[in-house]
Amino acid sequence: MWHFKKGKRMNEKFLLYIDILGFSELVIQHPEKVREIYNVVNKLNVHRHDAFQTIIFSDTILVYNKYETDSLHDKQYVVMYMIEFVQDLLFRGNLIDLNFRSIITYGEFEHFKLEHTECYYGKSLISAYRHEKEINGVGLFLDSKLEVYNEIYKSCRYNSELNFVFLFRTILSLKFFTDDQLPLPSSLIEPAFEFCWLEDEISILRKYFIALNQHENPRVRAKYLQTYQFYRKLMPYTFEQLEKTDFSMKTINPEVDWEMQKGRYFE
Repeated sequence: MWHFKKGKRMNEKFLLYIDILGFSELVIQHPEKVREIYNVVNKLNVHRHDAFQTIIFSDTILVYNKYETDSLHDKQYVVMYMIEFVQDLLFRGNLIDLNFRSIITYGEFEHFKLEHTECYYGKSLISAYRHEKEINGVGLFLDSKLEVYNEIYKSCRYNSELNFVFLFRTILSLKFFTDDQLPLPSSLIEPAFEFCWLEDEISILRKYFIALNQHENPRVRAKYLQTYQFYRKLMPYTFEQLEKTDFSMKTINPEVDWEMQKGRYFE
């Protein structure tokens, strides 16, 4: 059980910094899409967890732990939940083609309310902002010093200060069960719920693949390429086959009714 000391606040927090990509263009060209994005953010599971506080301004979402984390166990839980929050945004955002880049860091952060305004600032916010702007990729990146608290999600080195976090856990299951061989046996799919999110994950990877090949801005293409390659390196043969078939689920297994395997999380 996770216990917090609600009477004491710390200056140092775990901070999740999320930047919604292409936001300025949406405001100018498709303002109705902005409201859709905020509606998605409003439904995130982070709002149902009273140990976290969320701040939203324009294209930026901040999430931090409100109470002190005394133990290693508490710190591991904070990191795990923050990664899950990003994963939640990834899947919900897929329904409206929302793209973002995010980073989890740790350091000084203050958030308080005065009579007429809210105030928030801190070294961790500045650090997250600067790192996020330098990242060549999309998805989630974790301060490498916090890797000791990441027990659940696979990650890999991005640079000397950040690790890339693999949010597509079903893709990792696919690698585990197939060792980059196809098709995935039907016996592993039908009796279990192991692959219920596979179609969602592959649909997002398909969007990355289209963006890295077709986006008009070469810098944007490079960002999608970087993240796509993190996954492609895990299973080069499987990804080669998916690319040839426009990421058809039949590539994974031609006999399975993939419609019946879909998760129902958002219904």
